[in-house]
Amino acid sequence: MPRRIPWIAFGLILLAVATAATLAQGPSPRADRMGRPASFTPDDDSDSDSDSSEPPGCVLARATAQVEEALLHLEGEFCDAPDVRLGASGGTLEPAIVLDSDASTILIDLAGDDAAGTRVVVVACPATSCAMDVTLGAVGPEGPRGDDGPRGDTGPAGPTGPAGPPGPPGEVDPETLAGLTEAICVLYTNLGLIAPGGLCPLPGLCDDLGDYDFGTCGAVLGVGVVDDTCVPISGCDDLGIDLFQTFADCQHDCLADCEDVGGVDFGECNGTLGYGMVDGDCERIFGCSVPPSVGLFDTLEDCRGSCDALCEPLTGNDYGDCDQVLGYGVFEGICRGVFGCADSDEYVPFDSFGECDDRCLTPCEDVADVDFGDCQAIVGTGVYNGYCSGITGCDAASYPLFPEQEPCVESCIELCDDLGAIDFGPCEALLGWGVVDGSCRPIPGCPGHEVPLFTSSQTCEDACGP
Repeated sequence: MPRRIPWIAFGLILLAVATAATLAQGPSPRADRMGRPASFTPDDDSDSDSDSSEPPGCVLARATAQVEEALLHLEGEFCDAPDVRLGASGGTLEPAIVLDSDASTILIDLAGDDAAGTRVVVVACPATSCAMDVTLGAVGPEGPRGDDGPRGDTGPAGPTGPAGPPGPPGEVDPETLAGLTEAICVLYTNLGLIAPGGLCPLPGLCDDLGDYDFGTCGAVLGVGVVDDTCVPISGCDDLGIDLFQTFADCQHDCLADCEDVGGVDFGECNGTLGYGMVDGDCERIFGCSVPPSVGLFDTLEDCRGSCDALCEPLTGNDYGDCDQVLGYGVFEGICRGVFGCADSDEYVPFDSFGECDDRCLTPCEDVADVDFGDCQAIVGTGVYNGYCSGITGCDAASYPLFPEQEPCVESCIELCDDLGAIDFGPCEALLGWGVVDGSCRPIPGCPGHEVPLFTSSQTCEDACGP
């Protein structure tokens, strides 16, 4: 029964440099090389040819000494009952005392041969031998760390792990959401598709429907605009899009404009098709039919009310020598009555001064240079040298004026204008509050001045700042 081997702290793990040594035949073999099998003939001379099977080999991998126990533990690959020799390096090898052995370990009793120094251990098997130099002694200091070896190649990536649970949805900035929605709607519109869930507005009556797919059915769903032309829309489903029921409605609402139609061929018929612009004026259009890409107005008033010709100056038109009032129009920048003969073919845009005034003139224009006559009657209120003032004269029918000061001030005067350069008179009466040198201040002066003022400091500051 072998002795139990304690692994004590002082036990030395002896670094063994494996050496293969070729051993000389005879009773005193030596280990010449380390880490390789060595040729060795044991004392009991055996006939190698007597057994045809290949005997086990010999590999010495590691030697560990327990000096205090006088034991040497060998590890490797060994044959059964190996012949083990031990001796000093450069000396004679003597048979070692083997306490125990198996296929992977050999336990040797050093038997007092445990002095510091180098030993040669040789293990002989029938076919081969192996040897190792073993150094006994105290463990020396640890040597310096060597340089790191080169980095090896990166191994293949492992498989992707399972996806984690989705995180909570983040908040979307309203402005960002609006921009995203707009971009999505533009994309759907360009593709001729209807966005799901009412996300985007449907196309309007006059929007181009050329990119939308209404299906392959032959049923006429209505009339719509395709490539600036009113055409029948056929298909299976109107997709919720509003369509016109007649060509006339489509042309009137979507194509009627102030483009000159003088060069359009409407046919040789004498029927009235509508009204349109010809050489700058609205005229009745005669013909057989209106081309799909052209739109006309239903009435002369519609044409005149929509086109810029309404406010074009009428100077130079010949209305005849009669004194009959034909209507009103713009002459030299102001609305005046048009006098002439009833059978005149010249264009008269307005039936009343008010219509002309409302559409063509701006009441807030300064009238300081307008001559209203030498009369002293107040004919209205207008902007005079930048301020709303009563206008005296004989007649204001040729120019738009306000009936009183308040609407003039509300429409035309900026209450926060700086009043520092205005002379309100030598009086000390408080007229109101206004902006002087950038701040709201009380305005003293004489009553009767036409400059609009605030009624309190607070109202001034609320409107103009402190």
